[in-house]
Amino acid sequence: MDNDFKFKNYGNFNVSKILDILNNSNLDWDEFDYRQKTFPVHRRTKTIPILFHGNFKSFDKVPTEHYKLFKNEIDSLEQTINQSIGVEGQIFRAILVMLVKGGFIAKHLDGGPSLKTPKRIHIPIITNDKCFFTIEDEIKNLKVGEIWEINNSEKLHGVSNEGDEDRIHLIVDWKPNQ
Repeated sequence: MDNDFKFKNYGNFNVSKILDILNNSNLDWDEFDYRQKTFPVHRRTKTIPILFHGNFKSFDKVPTEHYKLFKNEIDSLEQTINQSIGVEGQIFRAILVMLVKGGFIAKHLDGGPSLKTPKRIHIPIITNDKCFFTIEDEIKNLKVGEIWEINNSEKLHGVSNEGDEDRIHLIVDWKPNQ
């Protein structure tokens, strides 16, 4: 596996159905605070877990109560990623993460086997021109619907949201089928 990259783009994904679900569902962004309490770097974020296992040694695909809302979109995204990469695989973790306006995630490395081996992929659902993703010395403004793999375990990375609206990314962890 090539770990010498910072960002890899895998094309685009139509996020309109995810946005519709967010706008038409009564999701409680404050209910799930595991990431915020476990990882201080994420204290300025809010999370809606879709597929989530708190043990970052595990590759288990554990659906949450929100999975049924997003299942079709996760399945469609999985197909899009498989086609882009050219390998059959599966999404085993999926979370929606809000970085509040004016918030930031300090530069850090992700740890744990299930964060080092798979591909960590970000798809912006809501963002703005003043939201910046930084990996080492490279800074990008990721656009809505773009599919970006980030090198989360080998390179220091962080995010700042200097805009006037909250930023929401769908973050998925994808691994090839064995």
